[in-house]
Amino acid sequence: MTNSILKFLIIYFFLIKLIAADQIGHLSDLKWKKRSIIIADDENFIFNKRVKKFQKEIEEREISIIFFNNNIAYLDNKIISKKFSNSVEKKIKNINPYHRLILIGKDGGVKNSYLFETELVKIFYDVDKMPMRRYEVKKRKSIKSDYIFE
Repeated sequence: MTNSILKFLIIYFFLIKLIAADQIGHLSDLKWKKRSIIIADDENFIFNKRVKKFQKEIEEREISIIFFNNNIAYLDNKIISKKFSNSVEKKIKNINPYHRLILIGKDGGVKNSYLFETELVKIFYDVDKMPMRRYEVKKRKSIKSDYIFE
């Protein structure tokens, strides 16, 4: 196996860390691994239909979708622990109550909040402007070109 292929595989597995819902005990467990969009008070999971249309874009940007209803958090459509739910509640408690979509960066900080009607492409645009995301895209292009040309 050539060095470039080995390098590509190693970096690929570091970039694509899959996190199972049952391994998450606190919102901070996603830190430096995933960005998150918290959808607050979407009682009928209407936003879930919008999310399904953009699965590729969500995965590409390493975003976890967290639904938060009635003090219960859902990750990957599974109810998560009370401790996780409490950490989500604490993170969003000071957010404008009309903003029901909250973007959390990989550093764990709230990056922006949006009205429920906001299109996902707007959130993707905001993610793509982030320095870490730009670095990830540049790094992936570099790895891909190394893999193709060597």
